[in-house]
Amino acid sequence: YMLGNPFETNESIKKTIELALELKHDRTQFCISTPFPGTELWDMAEKWNKFKHRDFSKYYWYYSVAANMTNLSDEELIEWQRYAYKRLEQAGGHG
Repeated sequence: YMLGNPFETNESIKKTIELALELKHDRTQFCISTPFPGTELWDMAEKWNKFKHRDFSKYYWYYSVAANMTNLSDEELIEWQRYAYKRLEQAGGHG
């Protein structure tokens, strides 16, 4: 599941996490949205000047923000990702 999509709010992130837990997949991952070249998200990040960096060696799956497309802080997005994995663990799910 992608957290931190354009225009996302605390409420929509919480709904995404709750949906993931409700669906009870065999494997679940929560990643902060990351723009890649050739995607609409990349074009939006460029247009809105949202990139923290464009160095792919600094792109990480967990607890890292390459381009924040929300009105939330980077720290808030990372906390939501941590919260998602904590809730997944509490629910007995697999990350």
